[in-house]
Amino acid sequence: MNVKSMLKQIIPAEILHMYSSCKEKVVLGREVMRDKKRYYKNAFFLARSESEEGIKSSLIFHSHSIEKGLSHPKFRPNFGRSALGSIRLELDKFLEADLPKDDFSFLNTLSVLKAYKKKHVELEVETPYFDNLFNLLMYKDVNEMAGTTTLQKKGQKLPEGVFEKLATMRHSIRKFSPDPVDMNTIRKAVQMAMSTPSVCNRQPWKIYVTSNSTKIKNILQIQGGYAGYGIPPVLMVVCVDLRDFRGSYERNEPFVDGGLFLMSLLYGLADENMATCVLNAMLSDKNLNSIRKLMNIDSSNVLISFVIAGNYPTRYSVTKSARKPLSSVYYEV
Repeated sequence: MNVKSMLKQIIPAEILHMYSSCKEKVVLGREVMRDKKRYYKNAFFLARSESEEGIKSSLIFHSHSIEKGLSHPKFRPNFGRSALGSIRLELDKFLEADLPKDDFSFLNTLSVLKAYKKKHVELEVETPYFDNLFNLLMYKDVNEMAGTTTLQKKGQKLPEGVFEKLATMRHSIRKFSPDPVDMNTIRKAVQMAMSTPSVCNRQPWKIYVTSNSTKIKNILQIQGGYAGYGIPPVLMVVCVDLRDFRGSYERNEPFVDGGLFLMSLLYGLADENMATCVLNAMLSDKNLNSIRKLMNIDSSNVLISFVIAGNYPTRYSVTKSARKPLSSVYYEV
């Protein structure tokens, strides 16, 4: 018996609980301060708009504002002067920094501008403010990837029972087939997950994938919640880039957007007949940094969760994981 075990037997439970509570309070304060520093360092404030990521993020932010105006049921001609002015400013920064013109943020912005002008032309409305900011040659040949589209309600419903089957067939699998994983399947599932909604369409997700067994083993040892199951074929780290967020009130948004993306990814993998299990990333800052180093993840990224994946084995057991009654979570008020 070690000293720690002996002390637990000697010291009253109330004293041990008081000690543990005080220790947790200190750890919580330290970790919260580290989270605060990381967010403040990386989140997009006005003073940080000169950075490459800041410029790209701002373009997406303001472009989506214009997209929403274009789709508004009570369309207001020549709307969005503030957003258009900001787009012009960020485009100038983009071009001055000689950033790649095939970047999504740039092409998406030009496409939104094209949609804005097209809408007004169709309505036979002049756009003097817009025309003063943007040259037709800048956006006229760009692909119409953004803007608005008209849908009919009858075309938006899935076949009966499809999503219910997908949602109920997915389980947490901790034993996998030894057969190698087709990484194109993983890429396809990630592509499907890219349809996940995010604040202002900023799409802040990053996903780091490895099939290197040594790297997976080291990461799982740090994570600590998968002992005794062997090494899974594939490990993914779902992250969110703090540089896509704009200020103090968005400090929790990375976990909202990250959680939404994670669930979409799990459904995408299930649709591709991949077995998966989610492992939490509730680790100390020291351990998270060790994983960042192993996976070459930038310090601006918040780690949302780990996902292990592989092919289904021929036979396997899963927990029933009973669900609470609907009445315990659903309230009509």
